[in-house]
Amino acid sequence: EIQALVAALTVLACFAVLADFRFGALLILIMMPVEGSYLFPHSVFGVTGLNPLNLVLAATLASFIVRGHGFRRFLPKQLGWLFIAPIIVAGLIGSRHADEVYPYFYEVEIIHFTDALGYLRDVMLKPLLMVLSALMIAQAVMRSKKTENFLVPFVIAVWVMSVMAMRIIAPRRSQSGLSRSI
Repeated sequence: EIQALVAALTVLACFAVLADFRFGALLILIMMPVEGSYLFPHSVFGVTGLNPLNLVLAATLASFIVRGHGFRRFLPKQLGWLFIAPIIVAGLIGSRHADEVYPYFYEVEIIHFTDALGYLRDVMLKPLLMVLSALMIAQAVMRSKKTENFLVPFVIAVWVMSVMAMRIIAPRRSQSGLSRSI
């Protein structure tokens, strides 16, 4: 039932984003801090990786393109050379050594890939999607008549991230025995 609700809300959000890509940027802004947690669904329609954030990001990009906004100012050259190129180069270099990862990281489930394709997905594609999300948010703010309307979602995102950090980090600290020694 919950998966059906998440799928339905995601599809509704994607349709709403097609009306105005700035709504998608707001949703991305609010969802990004929660995306890495266990509370956020990591699959929609049973497909892993097809999560609400990725679907809303794709719909936002499609809406941006359909509205005829140009890509001339979408990706500045400096951003391409300073962010995107190093991520791609590092991903390609590291993918050749994906099978040399120390087994301990698999045991404690820090990493979830076993081959070069999984390495590229986790270590290269995810950061590139974060850069794309930041670019979409920047375009929405630039094309907004009242940029102060984005202040509330930014504050909500910061508070959500802070609450998530306190909720996730604090129990780990108490389990490690630090609370017993104090």
